[in-house]
Amino acid sequence: MTSTSAFVAGALLIAINCVAVASAVTRTLCSLPGGELTPSSLHAKHASTYYATTFPDVTWQYELLGDGELTAKNFVKSWVVKQSSATKCDVLLGPGFSKLALALSPVVEALWIDFSATAVVFSDKSQHSTFSRMMPTDEVGSQIAASAMITLGWHDVNVLCVDDAYGRSVSTGVTNAIFGAGGRVHVSRCVAESASDAEVRDVLRSIAQSPCRIVFGAMLPNQAAAQKFLRLIKEEGLETKFIFFWSEAMCSLSDRSYATVRGSLCATYTAAPAVMDPFLASYHGRDLAVDEAALVALGITSAVAKPVLNTTDIYAALAHDAAYHVMSALSEHHSTGSTQAIIPFLRAHVSTGASGKIVLDANGDRVAADAVVFNSRPSVAGKTV
Repeated sequence: MTSTSAFVAGALLIAINCVAVASAVTRTLCSLPGGELTPSSLHAKHASTYYATTFPDVTWQYELLGDGELTAKNFVKSWVVKQSSATKCDVLLGPGFSKLALALSPVVEALWIDFSATAVVFSDKSQHSTFSRMMPTDEVGSQIAASAMITLGWHDVNVLCVDDAYGRSVSTGVTNAIFGAGGRVHVSRCVAESASDAEVRDVLRSIAQSPCRIVFGAMLPNQAAAQKFLRLIKEEGLETKFIFFWSEAMCSLSDRSYATVRGSLCATYTAAPAVMDPFLASYHGRDLAVDEAALVALGITSAVAKPVLNTTDIYAALAHDAAYHVMSALSEHHSTGSTQAIIPFLRAHVSTGASGKIVLDANGDRVAADAVVFNSRPSVAGKTV
């Protein structure tokens, strides 16, 4: 995932100390917030204090890292600089975007748990040995979307995507799942993130020639190419002729712009109110001025910071779960006196978060999570009903 609107030049290390006890094992939890996922990092930050009394045998120091514009190079630089300082990070949460996580992976040797990087490539432990994640892989997400389509009787589909780590991974997963169910993919087209209107329009016109009326789209709502797809689908008059089924990320971020295309569907993960509501009550009751000052110091304008501070989406819930799961695992590791290395211990640890039972496999991949399918406004003969 990627975004370029939230960060400008500047670097900041913010340390917030949690409750300490004499016998505590000190761990440093760090997060690299990325653009639209800044609210997720803020949820993880708040979770480290919210659960401090629940896990008193672990003392947390949370550090919010930011360095320059939102680029892979700057994220890697931030991590390397931090790890060479006096207080290193024992645990990294995030950054959330598969694209950034791929760049960071070669330099991260610490325990690492991401709340929304879903690319299947991270399952290769020969390349990403310390990486674990709160969110199931794109393979699982693809199966959810494919199963929903097949359940609706849609065995033949068209596939379009934005050509990046996320788009390729999801579109490939859906294609394989459709083939595996005996279905067929009629037209499969992808465009670069920097695709022009003409290039996106060309892809849509090729799909318009397909005899199949179902289109699966794998992309991220904050991508310029994705926004062009949404706009040009309407300009080309396709929203009343086709049913568009969007990948998980299109309805997971707070900007659910996929719904501007009438009749769209989108499958994403969900959170339990019983867990999230008390947490959110505490989250929204915090001193917003402190967090706003921190974001402004990172280069985020006050006008942008205010809505960011109150944003809630599934990635924020997963960031909460990542912090909770790590805290509970470290607490259990310490209280039981386990001699097992912390990474395999974390992967064998089971907890229950807002997204349900958290079970990781030996690769650190989330095995499963509750999901839901959203349907945007239906339309008949071009009219919203």
